[in-house]
Amino acid sequence: MPFAFTLSLYVTRVFLFAVTSMLAALSGLVVMFDFIELLRRSATRPAATFAIVSEIAALRIPWISIQILPFAVLLGGILAFWRLTRSSELVVARAAGISAWQFLAAPVLCAVALGAVATALVTPISAVMRARSEVLDNVYLKPGGGPLALAGGQLWLRQADTQLTPHGTAMLHATSVMLKDGTLNALGISVFRLDDGSKPRKAALKTASGPSRPAAPSRPTICPTPRAASSCPPA
Repeated sequence: MPFAFTLSLYVTRVFLFAVTSMLAALSGLVVMFDFIELLRRSATRPAATFAIVSEIAALRIPWISIQILPFAVLLGGILAFWRLTRSSELVVARAAGISAWQFLAAPVLCAVALGAVATALVTPISAVMRARSEVLDNVYLKPGGGPLALAGGQLWLRQADTQLTPHGTAMLHATSVMLKDGTLNALGISVFRLDDGSKPRKAALKTASGPSRPAAPSRPTICPTPRAASSCPPA
């Protein structure tokens, strides 16, 4: 029995090393391709710097590792026992009268422990980190700045405007929006003020920012435009 116990620890060490190596290799390969894809998507996004792309890729590593863990255990086990068989160590153990279940019990328990640790500890952490990476992805890499993107990356808002007529309407159009640190930054803003039956009037801005909606200018320049009210898309 002492010899079987020592052999079980040796087989477990070989198995654990093979699983860890396989997990690191497969995770590294997937993370590398994911990082390359993020770099490709950030090529047209000036706000997405190399540091931000690296942070997004790093935050996804635990989630990717959890997805790969079952395959790493399977391939690592095959590699470990192939190595032990090739070196005739298992053949010698069986010739000495040691049952296969004696030296297989410890690797099986090790695999169960890996699954328990991954489920209880790593999975909640990976979920939080992946949620953070999705937020950064929506802010910096998705067209239009994430959840506020409408009409192909452009933002349209419509609200009542009673300064012209009691039933007037104001429509805000931004060519690009970005939500960062609780502040909405909008670029290429146009405000169309519509009244009953008349042509729309347009206030053109360059940029605006605010905690929840683009800030209106203090003195916008109002100019007539031939664009009809019916041509403005709904919010």
